[in-house]
Amino acid sequence: PGARVRLTAGGGEGVVLRAARRGAWLVAAGSVRGTFRAAELQLVDRPEAAGREPPPPRPPPVEVTAAAPRPRLELNVRGLRLREALAQVERQLDGALLGGLHQFTILHGTGEGVLRHGIHQYLERRREVVGFALAAPQAGGAGKTVVRLA
Repeated sequence: PGARVRLTAGGGEGVVLRAARRGAWLVAAGSVRGTFRAAELQLVDRPEAAGREPPPPRPPPVEVTAAAPRPRLELNVRGLRLREALAQVERQLDGALLGGLHQFTILHGTGEGVLRHGIHQYLERRREVVGFALAAPQAGGAGKTVVRLA
């Protein structure tokens, strides 16, 4: 608690308030609070006890995985919260780039458009994305986005 962290999915910064259930942390970013898994957070600054000299900085932990994430031709994020959906889209993009996949679709549904809008904003910021558009009406229309990669 008290540590400054960066959200890996959105890049925003916040302060850890307390531990939550199942290895998650309650984080405040401005006036917004949210619960995030440890994997979704990157430590920026650790709180120090008053009067003690801070320890030397430690190198960030290195995560080694045996295999890259497996890309899908269609990623279904319906029913997820936006931050959960963006984390899956980020993993999908990484896997698609590593796996040589040049096009895939994201099934986000129509609803109120929160997922579609948030995902489109995220895709606009990714330089690996050459383009994206809503699917043809007979292929899903406003409930599905087709993503093209470089």
